[in-house]
Amino acid sequence: MSLGIVIAVLVAAAPAPAPQSAPMPTESPEAVVARVEDAKDVLLSSRFAERVGKAAPELRDLAGKGDVTAMTMLGIFYDMGTGVPKDAVESLGWFRRAAEAGDDYAMYKVGEAYSKGVGVKRDDAVAAAWYRRAADKKHPRAMGKLGLMYLVGHGVSRDYAEALRWLKPAADNGDETALASLATMYVDGLGVSKDETEGMRLMRAAALAGSDAAMFEVGRAYSLGTHGIAKDRTEGQRWIKASAKLGSPEGMSTLGFMYEHGEGVALDLAEAKRWYLAAADKGNGQAMFRLVLISARENNGSEMNRWLLAAVEAGYPEAQFALAGMTEEGVGRPVNRDEALRLYQAAAAKGHRRAQEAVARLQLSKQ
Repeated sequence: MSLGIVIAVLVAAAPAPAPQSAPMPTESPEAVVARVEDAKDVLLSSRFAERVGKAAPELRDLAGKGDVTAMTMLGIFYDMGTGVPKDAVESLGWFRRAAEAGDDYAMYKVGEAYSKGVGVKRDDAVAAAWYRRAADKKHPRAMGKLGLMYLVGHGVSRDYAEALRWLKPAADNGDETALASLATMYVDGLGVSKDETEGMRLMRAAALAGSDAAMFEVGRAYSLGTHGIAKDRTEGQRWIKASAKLGSPEGMSTLGFMYEHGEGVALDLAEAKRWYLAAADKGNGQAMFRLVLISARENNGSEMNRWLLAAVEAGYPEAQFALAGMTEEGVGRPVNRDEALRLYQAAAAKGHRRAQEAVARLQLSKQ
C-alpha cells in the first residue's frame, strides 16, 4: 500500500468539520473556544483513532523504508496518542528521524520537545537550534517560537532586533505565538516604538487565532481598562473564561478567583478549587497560594503546608514572603533568621514591598 492510499484512508475516517470562514474581529470568545475544540475533536475522534491504529503497521513499514511523511505522521500520532499508545519518547524518535531527513515540521516538533522537556531533558539552547533549522525553511510556527526565544532570552541571548526579524513574517502567516509576542513588543515598547493600539490589535488577532495566553491578556485589558481598551469587566471575564478553557494557567487561576469570590459567576468554592488545582498542575504559583489560603480556612494544616512549599518552589513572591515570616518567627518550623532573610530577598527581588522592608530590617539588625 502506498503512503498516498494510507493518508486517503485516514482522511476519509476523519469527521468533516463545519465549513468556516476566517475569524471576524467580532467573533466571541465562546466561538473561538468552540472552533479550537472542534478542530481537536477531528483528530481525537474514536473513528479516526481506529483507522490510525489499523494503518500504523503500514506507516511503520513505509517509515522504515525511508518515507519522511510516514515518519512525521507516526510522530504526530504517538504525540497525541491517536490510534497508538501515547508515547513521548517514541514520538520524538520519529520526529527526529524525519527532521534529520529534512522535514521542517518535524524539526519544529523536535524543538518543541526540547523546549518543553517532553520525551527528553529540557534544553532551551537545543530547542532554539532546532527551531532555527525549521525557521530557515520558513516554517511559521518555528519562526514564531524562535522569535519568542529572542524576545525573552531563552536558549539565546535576548535580542529585540532578531526577535522582530522572525516574528514579523510568522505573524504575517497568522502564527498565534508570533502575533502575541509581537503584540507584547508594541504594548511595552520593546525594540519598537510603543504603540498600545497596534499591540492590542495584534493581541486580539492572536486570541482569535486560538492563543490561550493572548485571550487572557485581552481579558485582563478589558477587566482593568488598560492599553487603550475601555474598561468592561463583563467582556473581560468572558475572555478570561475562554482562556481558562483552552488551558491558560493564568486564566485558570483567575477563573478560580472569580468562583471563590462570586465575581461574574455564582460563588462556588468547589469550582474555585477545581480551577486552582488545574492551574497549579501547570505550575501556577498564584493558584497554589490560593490553595494555601483555602486550606488554612479549612484548618487543613498538611495541605496548607504542602501548597505553601509548592508555591515557594514555583517562585511566587507572596508565598516566599509568608514562609519567610513563619521561618523568622518559628511558626510551624524552627526559627532560622538566615533562611528567612533568603526568602525575603527572593520575594523582594520580584518587587514585593513588604519583603523589601523586611530585608532592610533584618540586615539592619545584623549590624
